[in-house]
Amino acid sequence: MLLGLTPLVLVHLSFRSYLRFREEAQKTFEKVVELLEERDPYTGEHSGEVADLAGAIAQELGLRGSEVEMIKAVARIHDIGKIAVPDRILLKPGKLDPEEWEVMKRHPVIGADLIKGLEIYGRYAEVVRHEHEHWDGSGYPNGLQEEEIPLESRIIAAADVYHALISDRPYRPAYSQEEALDIIRGMAGRVLDPKVVGALLRVLEREREGGGR
Repeated sequence: MLLGLTPLVLVHLSFRSYLRFREEAQKTFEKVVELLEERDPYTGEHSGEVADLAGAIAQELGLRGSEVEMIKAVARIHDIGKIAVPDRILLKPGKLDPEEWEVMKRHPVIGADLIKGLEIYGRYAEVVRHEHEHWDGSGYPNGLQEEEIPLESRIIAAADVYHALISDRPYRPAYSQEEALDIIRGMAGRVLDPKVVGALLRVLEREREGGGR
């Protein structure tokens, strides 16, 4: 009996070690985002807010369980590639010139490359890579359009844009919620997936009515 139980015990211990490794890897990358926050306080706060809102949008669209949790986990590190963007660009108070913009546009690719080798993120590295694609194909880095863009990327993009609009940035003050919502509606079908925008608006409406997310 003991000989029969030994493989099961070893499997159990190996599984526990695997789960611990996954958790430590995830915490390591979230710590990198925290370090990035020391350079750019907006990025750290922004990532947490985007993660919560992205999770709520995902649930509104009918996603459940591990799918929602992975979207939130990836949203927390979606800007990790900005660690490679120089301060003179990341913190610039004015509009980026074309050369600076090309440097900034590399951050989703860098972020995806950073996490793609970790099993905990798996295919979700591509979610980070394509978070700045646009519904009409005008985004970057690959000019994907509509359903070519991973759904998770489209969800995080909507949460990302909304939170950016209602936040003070070095180059402009925050928009009011109503102004932000008007801008978001105008982006539906061009920058953002109309279905995802609809889910975002429903989540925010419930929040305003006091129902929370």
